[in-house]
Amino acid sequence: MKNFDPKKPAEGVGDIIAKITHRLGIAKVADKVAELLGKEDCGCERRRQQLNDLLPFKNKTEEDADSKTDSREGLT
Repeated sequence: MKNFDPKKPAEGVGDIIAKITHRLGIAKVADKVAELLGKEDCGCERRRQQLNDLLPFKNKTEEDADSKTDSREGLT
């Protein structure tokens, strides 16, 4: 994962897994294995992004809270 910055805040589950594999050294091993097999990359970046898209961390904003309140108004 050459483009991954472990110091950047996590956007989703994929980033958490990437931080763990980076910290344990698994990411470097995966890159080396991919290189030995003649592949461009190990596929970790693609999987990280897919997991982030599937399981993102959502920050609750006032706008989100307002839209939920507005959708309930008029029901009573």
